[in-house]
Amino acid sequence: MKYKELKKFHKHIDEQLTYERKICKKNCSFCCYQSIELMMIEDNEIIKYVNQVLSDQIREHIIKNLKVWFEAFNYYLSQHEYATIETITVEWNPVQAKLKLPCPLLFKGKCSIYRMRPISCRTHYANSDLKKCETELLRNDRNQGEILKEALIEFLATHADFAIWPLNLILAKELCPDVIKYDLDPIKDTFYKRIQDFKIKIF
Repeated sequence: MKYKELKKFHKHIDEQLTYERKICKKNCSFCCYQSIELMMIEDNEIIKYVNQVLSDQIREHIIKNLKVWFEAFNYYLSQHEYATIETITVEWNPVQAKLKLPCPLLFKGKCSIYRMRPISCRTHYANSDLKKCETELLRNDRNQGEILKEALIEFLATHADFAIWPLNLILAKELCPDVIKYDLDPIKDTFYKRIQDFKIKIF
């Protein structure tokens, strides 16, 4: 999806949630310590934004964070004989939260690509009890944002080129591919082929 199309798509999502009650505040980043999944219609434009809009300082910060993240992620994978989409998303998420590994794009407590932030971030927010965010890093309120995201996934899944993939794997492939120890792309390819329960051998 090209920039203008993606921008319209993001704008439509934001408008749908304009009147939703949100307690999220500026510089609040508790939810940025969990694995972020990217819809593959967004990947090219987000990479362009990182490379062409962000400063060298911020990109260096992102790479530094990615190296720390992958050190933990690679060790986590090494403890598994096989890896599936569940292994690298749902099962990894609480591990990342427990280790308090921030999204690499978080810079001085703020999202460095806020204008271009992914759909999964645009639809994620809390409706009440801000203190709960501090103690539950994997907090996921069942609100209109989550319902909208699920509807979008269901709609986009009808397209042959649709897939969801961890943001950090996409960033690392572009910015510091040497940190990627295991080739997980075959798992991503199963989205296109609609293969269920696909797994790759780790060791």
